[in-house]
Amino acid sequence: MGDFSSGLLTDLLRQVSRSFYLTLRVLPAAIRPQIGLAYLLARTSDTIADTPIVAPDGRLQALQSLRDRILGDSTEPLDFGELARQQDSPAEWSLLQRIEESLALLERFATEDRLRIREALAIIISGQQLDLKRFAEASRERIVCFLEQRRRTGRLHVSGGRLRRRFLDENVPRAFVSRCAAG
Repeated sequence: MGDFSSGLLTDLLRQVSRSFYLTLRVLPAAIRPQIGLAYLLARTSDTIADTPIVAPDGRLQALQSLRDRILGDSTEPLDFGELARQQDSPAEWSLLQRIEESLALLERFATEDRLRIREALAIIISGQQLDLKRFAEASRERIVCFLEQRRRTGRLHVSGGRLRRRFLDENVPRAFVSRCAAG
């Protein structure tokens, strides 16, 4: 693991992570590469999920392909060239272009480490996929309608539900809530 795959876990990680790269120094040296790679893969999935110029269906397909490769369910090479061309950040462009290097590095880790990284990424990517499906056509009005529907049915059950409900009641403009109820 000493070469860090041609700067993947050094230069590229520093470019895409801002402060995260600095926090790696406080971790034991033996786990820095694993944590760094997990971050790079999560950052890759986040870049895919947050590329608005690509339709939600295209992002969902790319996320599923990435998830399949990370989990070892596919060996099909990934080509995120089109997604990379949509990036304003050179670091995000490089992150997408170098996905095969990241995946090859994953395979170099011990089995237990691969399993931990895969488990974390499966959770992260499934959450991103859920968000893309749920909010594909989101607008301020639609999100408020979603929240109002949840309020009306009493299903706003999240940690701190009472506080969150109070926050929503105090901060969501009533004009939007009225439109939701009427429409």
